[in-house]
Amino acid sequence: MNKLAIRLGVTFIGAVVLSLIIGAITTYQIIPNRIFNEVHKEADQLAEYIINNSSELDENELQHLLFKFTPFKISYLTEEEVMKSPYFTKQSKIDALNDLPVDSFKKSHEVIFIYPTEDGKYLQLALKNQFIENIMKSAVIIFTIITLVIGVSLVVIASYHMAKPIKRLTIYTERLSKGEFTFPEKMKYKDEIGKLYKSFGKMAMDLEKMVKSQQSFISNISHEYQTPLTSINGFAKALRQKKLTMEKQHQYLQIIERESQRLSHLSRNVLKLSSLQNDTHVLEKSEFDVSEQIREVIISLEPQWSKKEIDFSLSIDNHKIMGDKMLLYQVWYNIINNAIYFSPEKSTITILIHSLDSDYVFLIKDQGPGISKEDIKNVKEPFYKGKNIMSKGNGLGLSIVESIVEKHKGSISLKNLSKGLSVRIQLNKK
Repeated sequence: MNKLAIRLGVTFIGAVVLSLIIGAITTYQIIPNRIFNEVHKEADQLAEYIINNSSELDENELQHLLFKFTPFKISYLTEEEVMKSPYFTKQSKIDALNDLPVDSFKKSHEVIFIYPTEDGKYLQLALKNQFIENIMKSAVIIFTIITLVIGVSLVVIASYHMAKPIKRLTIYTERLSKGEFTFPEKMKYKDEIGKLYKSFGKMAMDLEKMVKSQQSFISNISHEYQTPLTSINGFAKALRQKKLTMEKQHQYLQIIERESQRLSHLSRNVLKLSSLQNDTHVLEKSEFDVSEQIREVIISLEPQWSKKEIDFSLSIDNHKIMGDKMLLYQVWYNIINNAIYFSPEKSTITILIHSLDSDYVFLIKDQGPGISKEDIKNVKEPFYKGKNIMSKGNGLGLSIVESIVEKHKGSISLKNLSKGLSVRIQLNKK
């Protein structure tokens, strides 16, 4: 059972128990005492009337009338009967002998009053059972009403306090929909409401980061598109000049062609990154030899590494993996191409594959300048270009690589070596 359910249960049970206790105290303490005081008052008045007028009234007739119109059974007792009565305490009997009125409340549950008369007898007023039953029924009704009112009031108060954080969350949700991501509240609750607040606060922070990232992405992509478009537009206008030599025209056309290819490459990368990050790209998995695929990538990049006289140290054997062959080809191509680009002439690029339980660990190490501490944390962000990285790319290569690896439920990390950079990729074999 979760903490919120326990809290609700304890609150409800506590409200019921507290309302029962308060209702019982109110009903069986305050009300009976008040009833007793009223009955005692009426009994005093009735006894005074009977005693003062007993000589003028026939006893049987008086008892009949009083029995009919009062809640008391009326009778006369002798001194001996009073002393033998089980309804009175010893002190009450002594008080009666001393001509004092007494009642049975300290000794018995029966409601009986005794008043001494002038002729030596004692007037006994016993409350009728029907009257007592009516009082008890009234007490039960009053008790029920008091319990319900107090119980409902306590539940309403408890519900208000429990709903208060939910109401705050509603306000913050409305603010969030308007683009306000501030979430200053810190809840003291340790139940599900507290967890909800914590999750909501994290969500607000993540949304704020996502919005800023999107804004930065739009700004960066606008800049990346604007630069080649401006170049194309400028050289296209220059080609209209009639005095241009054929050599200049050819040079300008080459620039326009290069910038157009750059735009096309940028568009393909943006679309691919978007499809990978939005889960619209479905993996077409198949089993293939990943070692052979890496060899194919190295061969396809021969013009780049042979020009710089770079050697490769391979320890990859033959390893089969289940994955999207086309996407993983791009992973190795981007990583190895970057390693070649940043490696100095006549250096060595090392590629290793280790089998680790159900995973493969790929290590690609170069002997280049590495990445600065300021850049290594952000280098995988879209369009990010480090200050010390002299790359001609658009800053999407590592972002695409990371998205492909994560889509395969893997991980990628970068680490500076004493000389060069190590890229570690871990992928599941199946």
